[in-house]
Amino acid sequence: MSAPAITVFALAGIGEVHPGDDLAALILATGVELAHGDILVVTSKIVSKAEGR
Repeated sequence: MSAPAITVFALAGIGEVHPGDDLAALILATGVELAHGDILVVTSKIVSKAEGR
């Protein structure tokens, strides 16, 4: 039995994040299609920038 495959990729098209930006909207605007079982990782840096910290 083989291990499940893992694919890692960056979302293209987000650009610079500014205070007040809606991260969910920015992610959806990239056109990414997530399926059941997918994991989306968001860095603390991008969250902090959107929060103005």
